[in-house]
Amino acid sequence: MKTTKIVIKNLFGIREAALDGRSVELVGPKGSGKTSVLDAIRYALTNRSDRDYIIHQGADEGEIIIETDTGLSIDRKTRTAKADSVRVQNGNMLQTRPAEFLSGIFTPLQLDPVAFTQMPRQEKNRVILSLIDFS
Repeated sequence: MKTTKIVIKNLFGIREAALDGRSVELVGPKGSGKTSVLDAIRYALTNRSDRDYIIHQGADEGEIIIETDTGLSIDRKTRTAKADSVRVQNGNMLQTRPAEFLSGIFTPLQLDPVAFTQMPRQEKNRVILSLIDFS
């Protein structure tokens, strides 16, 4: 599965950003939004954030859209005056239980690869071996 589109509007430190699915290198000075991009993607997939705020200061609504080459589409909105919403479509099928669906296709380490780099060597080996099917 390859990401073909990511659009972020008014989430965390980002007013608006659009990525077209090509490889992206996030570079810039402290406070320029590098971590905000990663946090927005994690938020789209899990509806969780460690931040004190989600919606960009001064906005009433934040949104992230993620689309893949397999037909998976995620559109998560968070609002100050209305209930949050998430729409997950897999091909032509709208998912009625989006959180359950997303947790079934992404692992915690995929969403936080930095956590993997901070594991002890034995734990990293265990994780890698658990991904390999062998007798």
